[in-house]
Amino acid sequence: MSEMYDRTSYSVFIFDLPHLRGRELREAVRLKLVGMYPQTPDDKNIFMVKNGNKKWSYLVFVLTKTENRMLPLSTLFLNNFFLKKTGKAMYLEDSWVEFAAIENGGLLKTTVKKRDDSELFEYIKDNFGPDDDCIEVFCHDRDNTIFGGKQDNRRYTIHNIKHALKNIDIHAISLNRNLSPAIKRRRIGIAAATILIITGFTLFLQQYRARKDEQRIKQRLEQEEAERIGEERRKEAQKLAELQSAYHEITSQKKPAPFEMAIVISECLQLNTRILSATFNLGVFQLDGTTGNSLALLQNFEKHGLISGVRLHQVHPAYGRETFTLSGTIVPYIEQAQQDVPLKKQIVQLETLIEKESNNWEEPVAGPSEFGDTIKSLLAKWRCPVTGFQYLSGGDAIEIEYALRGTSDGFFSFLHEASKHPSWEIPMVQIRNLYPQNNMDVVFRIRANNEYFENKKKEGETAKFPEPFPMNNITRNYYVRPTQPTVAAGPPPETVRPAVLPPEKAEKAAWLEYIGMVSNNSGEPLAYVKNTRTGEILKLSVAETNNMRYTTLGNGSIHAYINGRLYEISRK
Repeated sequence: MSEMYDRTSYSVFIFDLPHLRGRELREAVRLKLVGMYPQTPDDKNIFMVKNGNKKWSYLVFVLTKTENRMLPLSTLFLNNFFLKKTGKAMYLEDSWVEFAAIENGGLLKTTVKKRDDSELFEYIKDNFGPDDDCIEVFCHDRDNTIFGGKQDNRRYTIHNIKHALKNIDIHAISLNRNLSPAIKRRRIGIAAATILIITGFTLFLQQYRARKDEQRIKQRLEQEEAERIGEERRKEAQKLAELQSAYHEITSQKKPAPFEMAIVISECLQLNTRILSATFNLGVFQLDGTTGNSLALLQNFEKHGLISGVRLHQVHPAYGRETFTLSGTIVPYIEQAQQDVPLKKQIVQLETLIEKESNNWEEPVAGPSEFGDTIKSLLAKWRCPVTGFQYLSGGDAIEIEYALRGTSDGFFSFLHEASKHPSWEIPMVQIRNLYPQNNMDVVFRIRANNEYFENKKKEGETAKFPEPFPMNNITRNYYVRPTQPTVAAGPPPETVRPAVLPPEKAEKAAWLEYIGMVSNNSGEPLAYVKNTRTGEILKLSVAETNNMRYTTLGNGSIHAYINGRLYEISRK
């Protein structure tokens, strides 16, 4: 019986080399060994053997150049024994142990250890997983006692190497098989027959080989190109997923600015709707006002794609109008990359969106005092005089609360400009409309992040809103300048004195609550007040003969003449 060549004296590599033969195959093996074999492979013996039934898979053995004889190898022995089968195996010799895993007749991996019986079962744990409970063991008779005791929970099938070799051709498990006389005689006969065949078909074979080589090269180039394109697409898909995650993280916590909320609300309001008071607070809004049909107004809000949770809290019809309170939540519009374009274009779009949402900074600036002065100057620019302000505790930011009185177009123009600054945030706005005057009492809070006090925004950043913005789209529901009705020429109207004179001193009635003012079809301003005792809504006009009339005072109140009595009602 031939002894197996020492497993520790050679190295085994498993290479998958599709569509390569002859010189190309040998060159590919040499290039792979240069990157994997720890020594220089040029001065070694290199043998290639087909790896069982696996197509294009080769076992590459690297030995020293001194070996020039038939070399039976335990690796080939195990691979041959498991021909077309799957299993885990261990081969024991006196000085070394080889572990192998075979799948469908092809070697998956093989390792070797110096034999140490005290460490043998630790080697088994290291080389076989907990699910590998059945192991084929090949050893000599002298080693049978090793597995006699119960060392672990695995099942071992013991094979005698001497008996196993009787059923295997020694040439099938050996390297340098060309040294066998039988192999030599067989090769001589094959060579003679081959020469006779080649002599008659040399030209045909050369042409056929040239065509096959050309086809093989073309297939290889196509495969390499397909692999390159596939790798590019994989990297693009990975980068796109990373950008989408980063963009979602940036936008998921985003809240709409008050000016953005005012735009969305203006898209739902009817032309005849008058806002008496409004509150914008981090995406949540509440409106108090008058309109012709509050249910139609509610439907407009329900249909808008950026509004959710809209509720109509209370409605009071009076004199052909309805006073209402309405609230809801607005989500910010998040711009998205196009989905029906190539991945590269989606990546560029997302990078642009992330850069737009991120703050770019340079140059240091001063602290909270300059921030407060900047806001006051901006308010003065839009003719919104400040009536008071205070600094609030903002944690990682500086927050200021301002109170002002200004026109609707002036204040919303201020909001428009302030909303374009990337480090300013306006978390809360409260508006009380002083209609029929073109004035509003406003309280708002504005916050500057720490980045504002460290650096300024880079110049050239684009605005969030179109320039110029059609401000009338928003302000028309807060104030519309009344038009003077055209009156035909004729004699002056006769002056009619009131039938009942009001008392000289007005009664201050806390139970009469001022609601707001609207104009009728003739342009006449009408005031609405509410009797909080009865819930009745009263309509007052400026006509001198009317028993329900009012006059405006300069202190922010009105005198209301109701059923023969004069009351002073505060509009605040």
